[in-house]
Amino acid sequence: MKGLLIKEWETSKAIFKWYALIAAVLFVIGAVMGNEGFFLGIGIFVSVSYPAVSIAYDDKDKWFKFALASGCSPRKLAWSKFVIPVSACFVLSCLSAVAMTFIQDKDLPWEEIPIMFAIMLVMLSVMIPLYIKFGAEHGRVVVVIIMLVAMIGADAFFGSFTNPESIGSSAAGIALSWLSPIAGTAVVAGSAELTARIIKSKEY
Repeated sequence: MKGLLIKEWETSKAIFKWYALIAAVLFVIGAVMGNEGFFLGIGIFVSVSYPAVSIAYDDKDKWFKFALASGCSPRKLAWSKFVIPVSACFVLSCLSAVAMTFIQDKDLPWEEIPIMFAIMLVMLSVMIPLYIKFGAEHGRVVVVIIMLVAMIGADAFFGSFTNPESIGSSAAGIALSWLSPIAGTAVVAGSAELTARIIKSKEY
């Protein structure tokens, strides 16, 4: 697994330099404008686009074929595709919490952060097996549609937090918010196992 993660990181370093620049710009804009939606936007952007770029590199280098022929198990190969993007989503969630301290009169409660993280995990869980199943090139159109639906849905969902009687104002709502990362982690685990089955059954 260590070797798989090193390979994944070497592939990802150039991508994350651009993500860092984009994230910095959006975090500053969000903090200045007092709009937390920018924080969620960069999270969704990374969770949707990172798998596309990473798997496109793999397809170009025929990485899965080489790894499987070298004796790597489909399960390890599948899990290696999740570790770095999940870590990136966690870091973005932490940075969002820090950025929110610079927003005065913010409408959304702190319970927004774990839900944002959970949404990122779910998006990754959808994107990674989709890209591996159909390839980065063929999956782009479907991904654009999913990304638009996800962003519109997230905007509508978080709009409910501006209501004083919203989920963030109740004890049950707060508990639900903090349990959401656990649910998101469970979705990731299920997606990784599904991805392993796809890799095992696919002809490379």
